[in-house]
Amino acid sequence: SSITYDISTAANTTAETYFGGILGCAYGAPVEMSGMKSAGTITVKTNKSYAMNHKVAGFGGVIGGATAGAVISDCANSSPVTMSTSPATSNSYSVHIGGIAGRLSGGNVSISGCSNSGIITNYHYNNNIWSGYTGGMTGGIAGSIGYFSDNTFNSEISDCVNTVKVYAYRGGAGGIAG
Repeated sequence: SSITYDISTAANTTAETYFGGILGCAYGAPVEMSGMKSAGTITVKTNKSYAMNHKVAGFGGVIGGATAGAVISDCANSSPVTMSTSPATSNSYSVHIGGIAGRLSGGNVSISGCSNSGIITNYHYNNNIWSGYTGGMTGGIAGSIGYFSDNTFNSEISDCVNTVKVYAYRGGAGGIAG
């Protein structure tokens, strides 16, 4: 199915924002996801004419964000995950987009046996890209894992495959992790 997250009028969202093809956010408690499959299209509708003011955003084919012992295994995404506007600007905040997970942070994290075949497109533009960990991250499997400097935990991505293009307008990008 197709999912559109319309944040084009949410210019002053002061909290963290997470959207996923199956689960938006699982913060504060361990989450285990296994065998989940996301298919269709996932679009994040943004507005080019003004900057978003959010703390951190995570968009993923399967899960937008998770922390504290997340275990994600044998999941697959074939949904393109795309920001609809180029560039989508923000004032010193980060946007993380991944084929399986957008942003994983704050505890031991494991992603194994997952695959992504949906094109990942992050049109986020930050005016202050590398100041205080505010650059966007884009990855075929995970947008980011342990992105902030206080994250000193172990994390692992194993036996995962990304078979498509990963595009970042500005920030870090990688076939597996941003």
